[in-house]
Amino acid sequence: MRLYYGWRIVILAAVIYVLVFGATVASFSLYVVPISAEFGLTRAEMNGAFVLINVGSAIWAPFIGRSLDSYSLKWTMGVSAVLIGIGFITLSLSHWIWINVIALLVGIAIGLDGTAMLTMTVLVARWFKVQRARAMTLSVTGQALGKVLVPVPTALLIENFGWRTALFVTGLVLMGFLVLATFLLRDRPRLGEREPGSDAAGAGEGDGGDSTQEQPADIRYFLGQPLFWLIALSIALTFCISASFGISVVPLGLDFGLTMTQGAFMASTYASAAVAAKLLLAVFADKMNRFTLIIALLLAGIPLCAAFLLIHGQVQLFLFVILLGLSVGGFAALYPVLQADVFGLASYGTVRGLMIPIQSAFVALGAVGAGEIHDIWGNYDMMFVAFAVIQAIVVAMLYAAARSITSTPVRMAGQAT
Repeated sequence: MRLYYGWRIVILAAVIYVLVFGATVASFSLYVVPISAEFGLTRAEMNGAFVLINVGSAIWAPFIGRSLDSYSLKWTMGVSAVLIGIGFITLSLSHWIWINVIALLVGIAIGLDGTAMLTMTVLVARWFKVQRARAMTLSVTGQALGKVLVPVPTALLIENFGWRTALFVTGLVLMGFLVLATFLLRDRPRLGEREPGSDAAGAGEGDGGDSTQEQPADIRYFLGQPLFWLIALSIALTFCISASFGISVVPLGLDFGLTMTQGAFMASTYASAAVAAKLLLAVFADKMNRFTLIIALLLAGIPLCAAFLLIHGQVQLFLFVILLGLSVGGFAALYPVLQADVFGLASYGTVRGLMIPIQSAFVALGAVGAGEIHDIWGNYDMMFVAFAVIQAIVVAMLYAAARSITSTPVRMAGQAT
């Protein structure tokens, strides 16, 4: 039996996630020391480069998301592939801070959204309906794998040839592979090409079997819908938890007497638990309601975060980190699927693009807030109390969102009926 083309898209998306997230998010810390030394920057100023990428992502995401719904995905991805390559190459050659700022804010930020963060979720969702959760959770494991596979060769390049050569090589590899992938992929199923197990008679928008494309809904329509804001704020608040813990996991380990190496291992353990959660969800997530699954993970996280106050030993801490990784990895993988289910595929890129700036704002707030909590109280206890409260609020919001939906996916204004 011939392999459904959609599964090739899943493999391609996972590889792209590995390369793009590995080269940007995962490898960023490797450049902090050598670049700050050459330009005379403080660590805080160097961390500002990461903030610039997130700010750029928030700025460009609504435009990229709309482009994915209105024009060819291949066109959007191709332009983004060139821009991310130029961004890295510019950083490798530049000796001026303001040029570096432009490269980060435009080239790297657009490339991150336009080749991976937005584009791959839209692409995979178009090819699947029956097994959408399985396909999307399997593809996003590439994000976590990028943190494992890419930093080591990047570090070797930096150590042996310098940070400028490492950036230059990374830019060439990314641009070359992503441009090639753009020419090879098909951005939607052809007429009559259906996902195995789908109902050909009842297939419609989002079934992965129709080459026709509905018009995306007007942006103002989404911004005026309570359902949009309930889901957007739910995602933003939970990713705030993820970012706050991710940036605090190593310092937390040091507070418990771990060495730096042990703290790094604990961070890897947390990432591995998140991968395990995605793989586990790939087995049964298509058989259950997405709202129910996410709410269940959040409900489990409330007593878990409260239980942090009772932890006193390093073994208990490692167990806690594993359980939290399973919870966070689960809802992080399910949210893109939920967005596709609720809002449909015709406006999926638009919805994702509009929600990313909201998510970015809360992620930045959480990262800063985690540090402020430690500075005020001298520990992270209140951070986990806040996590428990936030998850309770999100459960209420998602329950309200689920109650407001009468059909799935929701038919938005301007879409075909």
